[in-house]
Amino acid sequence: MSRAFVAVLLAFAVSCGSPPQVATAPTATPTPPPSPTPSPSPTPSPEPTVALADSYFKTIQGYEWVTPPPEADRIVRDAFNKPELSQYASGFALRLLTKGGDPVDMFVLVMAMQPSYAALPGVLDSVGKGFTTTVAKEQTLSGRRVLFYGTTTPKVSMWQHRTFIVVLYGTQEAPMSSFATLLIDANQNP
Repeated sequence: MSRAFVAVLLAFAVSCGSPPQVATAPTATPTPPPSPTPSPSPTPSPEPTVALADSYFKTIQGYEWVTPPPEADRIVRDAFNKPELSQYASGFALRLLTKGGDPVDMFVLVMAMQPSYAALPGVLDSVGKGFTTTVAKEQTLSGRRVLFYGTTTPKVSMWQHRTFIVVLYGTQEAPMSSFATLLIDANQNP
């Protein structure tokens, strides 16, 4: 999503605020005529709710989620507290991975987006462009579009799932794709 588009969107949102209240003297109001009987209207859809980023870390057989060291968590938290990210994201979660207790050279960052931003078209591509200028290889894993950046260090697989942007970091494409498939499958039913 271009910065100009976001700026226009935010300017519009600010300009739509409620008008200032003006004090006026009370006056007599005529009784309004009876209103017509309302016609049935569709029930409004429920508003999407903010999901917690931690909720994306489902149990995956054979793997364990490991809480990162405090300094790694602090670095990510500081990045997400910056206004350019905090206005779009409602939270984040970072986890390292082990398999049978052994490190697997992968970790996952989940960014929970504000529902209004997650619903915008092209969000995944915009996040990818903000991440790197390299061109992504597009994959489809478990029916989900995944952007794979194989020239970055570490390598990155990124996808959008409901209101989440999920970023899997690793060193080898094949194990990353296998794990991404497992993680997407584990989250298919909310």
